[in-house]
Amino acid sequence: MMASLSEEDLAAHIDGLVTTLVDENKDYVAAATIYADHLHDIVTAARLLCRGSKFADAARLLTLHGKQSMVV
Repeated sequence: MMASLSEEDLAAHIDGLVTTLVDENKDYVAAATIYADHLHDIVTAARLLCRGSKFADAARLLTLHGKQSMVV
């Protein structure tokens, strides 16, 4: 991160970005990438991938992170 934002400002910025990606742009894959890579929320990332019809990617992500039981 080259921008000097406080943790709170960064969290608010990320939340706004993800909300825009999901609600306005319907870009579930980009939102999933943010959740997986930056927020480390694998379950939410997998759910977003499924919303974007990327079922194999969601299963792969869950499996890589030891959450095989969530793959149906």
